[in-house]
Amino acid sequence: MERIGGEIVTIDPSFSEFNKLDEGIHHLREVMELRFDTLDREIVTAKERMDEKLVGMNALREQILQERGTYLTRERFDHEHSSLQNRVSAIELQNSRWSGSLWMLGGAVSGVVVLVNVALKLWIK
Repeated sequence: MERIGGEIVTIDPSFSEFNKLDEGIHHLREVMELRFDTLDREIVTAKERMDEKLVGMNALREQILQERGTYLTRERFDHEHSSLQNRVSAIELQNSRWSGSLWMLGGAVSGVVVLVNVALKLWIK
């Protein structure tokens, strides 16, 4: 028996406790190495999946950038739409003026025809 730090410790001369500890440490080391290997494989798999997702995201970003030039901005659409509305309104106004003018012309021609017919009837009698 020996006294270590105020405690009495018995030392086994056969080192059986050391062998048990050594076996436990060896087993623990194997378990830890297996666990770390598993974690390393999981990390590699996660990185591969992330790379696949990033490739897909990059393809989507590239598609969006290509399509961005083909669409109008809201401001340009509003400006062009307003311009077209003004042009259509002007054409509708001109059309209605022509339509009214044609009605007046038709009425005037009809009135002249009636007057000529009346004048001819009175003159021929």
